[in-house]
Amino acid sequence: MSKTRKVGNLFTHEDKKGFTYIQTYFVASTDEGLYTPVYGQAGDKTPFDFPGKTYVYDWEKKPAADHLIITIKCHNDGYDDGGGLSGFTGPTDAQRRFGLKSLFLDPAWWGIIVAGKTDTGEIKRIEKGDAAEGDYDEETIKAKINIHNVACREGDYIYQNARPGLKGTINYANSPYTTASMDTMDPTIWAGKTIKTLTYNVVFYTNKDIMTFLNWNGVNGNGEAYFTPPNDGGCVPTGVTAEGKWKAIDTIVLEDAQSFSGVLYHSVSRDMELAPDTLVWDKDKNSGGIWTW
Repeated sequence: MSKTRKVGNLFTHEDKKGFTYIQTYFVASTDEGLYTPVYGQAGDKTPFDFPGKTYVYDWEKKPAADHLIITIKCHNDGYDDGGGLSGFTGPTDAQRRFGLKSLFLDPAWWGIIVAGKTDTGEIKRIEKGDAAEGDYDEETIKAKINIHNVACREGDYIYQNARPGLKGTINYANSPYTTASMDTMDPTIWAGKTIKTLTYNVVFYTNKDIMTFLNWNGVNGNGEAYFTPPNDGGCVPTGVTAEGKWKAIDTIVLEDAQSFSGVLYHSVSRDMELAPDTLVWDKDKNSGGIWTW
């Protein structure tokens, strides 16, 4: 039997996305396991010697009598601005990305509305006797009290249950956050403001039935266990794992299956939003309760 050897020279292609490398091997059947790569493995892992920092993104195997013809394809690390699966060396790896988004702190979360003209008070005529002779009394209707505890003017923030001469009270019924955490956010400071909060995207592989991922929603439970698998903590947003800090926004399960050590895996991409500052998502107000990862 002939020894395993390379077939031809290394093919190199460069485009705007990065570099692609292709090498073909004539492989003795006894070396099949050694030359069968794991999707995402480093391109310089023995017995391969692709140049620089690369990863395997595709490979094919064809029989040739008592040998095999195996073709390995690699991209450079960071190919397509990281749009490939650079860095994936096995099913316990994950790719994490953080971003920023603007968040409007809706006054309705505190039970606040905008005062109209009729909320500012008025002098009301009460007719008595013969109206034609101008026989009437005047009654002054007090203005409602705004959230700053003074008589409101048109356009002020007032509580929905404010009454003439009365301030009204906070109502968190429309807030997606817990009552305890909303209590830490003074509406006279925060209502109507726009702030920044974090978004988080993680891509990982799973060999679970993809149907189990279709209804992922709700908020995280307390601890790293609510961000697994992978079970080595690869999906954990470092430092922020307290219950209710992350809300599920979207999940995408890609149909293309990849092989790690002969087992087929699907890639899963998940997007989450961080409850900003001291706020905590209310599991009872966000569909799904505590999520099942």
